[in-house]
Amino acid sequence: MKMGVKALVILVLFGIGLGYSHSGEVMAEPDYAKWGRIAMQETAKRYRADIVDYKHLGRKTDRPGVISESFKLLLNSGTRQFGVKVQIWFEKDSEHIVQIQFTEDGKSVGRYGSHYRFI
Repeated sequence: MKMGVKALVILVLFGIGLGYSHSGEVMAEPDYAKWGRIAMQETAKRYRADIVDYKHLGRKTDRPGVISESFKLLLNSGTRQFGVKVQIWFEKDSEHIVQIQFTEDGKSVGRYGSHYRFI
């Protein structure tokens, strides 16, 4: 499992712009890259499953000074394959994480359910 996550992180980093463009220029890392790494790390810790795919769903400002980044991860655990949406809220100025929410496909998230992790 650990090798699968490490390999995926390396592939994602190259896929989001750490490689070279055709003209030989180094491409900048997207704004969401840091949060994508955190989403993968926290998901790997929580589910103990291999992450086989990753997609950035978007960024939005939920309230003044707090931004959320959303990601969709596809996980393999034995014979089970399932998706998890990870949403990370953080303070805009300090980048302090306020909350991380995990939602498995097909499962609703209760207001105070176990899908929340406050930091």
